[in-house]
Parts: sequence; structure tokens; C-alpha cells
Amino acid sequence: MFANNQLLTSINLYDSYIEKIPDRTFANNHVLKTLSMSYGTNEFSVNALSSCSSLQTLSISPALIEIKDETFSYLQSLKEVNFNGNSVMTKIGRAAFANCTRLASGVTIPSSVIEIGDQAFASTSIKSLS
Repeated sequence: MFANNQLLTSINLYDSYIEKIPDRTFANNHVLKTLSMSYGTNEFSVNALSSCSSLQTLSISPALIEIKDETFSYLQSLKEVNFNGNSVMTKIGRAAFANCTRLASGVTIPSSVIEIGDQAFASTSIKSLS
């Protein structure tokens, strides 16, 4: 859909109702810096953001139930992850944010999360989770 697009620097889907972000939707977009998911996004495919080397800010939909294994891994410019306070998320998968080396600020996990997979935040610079 938007794969290999080198013009999009910011994507705000918040006011639209997009339930699923398919595989490789934004793959290889090397200038994308900000992605805000739609309020209704409840499924985000694992490779949707692969090789998005400039993504710095990610705002996650409150309707997203699970972050699958390795979904946001290797987003090496990612500095900020925002979870909506009304989140229904129950699981953050294995290595979901692994190797996001610039992710350093404290991440506030939604209170609805009951499972965090092994190495979910491995090789990041996060000092605290709450």
C-alpha cells in the first residue's frame, strides 16, 4: 500500500477507522518519522513497518489487543511509544520492541496487559517500565 514510499514523513490514521494494518504496508519507508494508529486498529501485522529506519514516534491504537512477536523490533530510530489510556491490550509479544536501541524513556504499559513476552524490550535503552 505505502511500501517503499519515500515521501511520507508522518502518518496519522487516528481519525479514520482502519481495523487491520496488513503485512508490509509501510515497509522500506526510510523517511517515515511518526505513525499514529486509528482508534479502531485491532490488528497490526508483524512486517508492516519492516525497515522503517527513521520511525521515531509510534502511537498505538487503544483497540489493539496484542502486539505480536517481533512486530516493532529493529526500529532503531524509535524513541517514543505512546499507549492510549483506554487500551484493551492484553499481550506484548516476544521481542516486540527488541533492538529498538534509541527507545530510552520510561514506557507505561497499559493496565490491561496481562502478559509480556520474553525479551519484549531487549537491547533497548529503557531504564524503567511501569
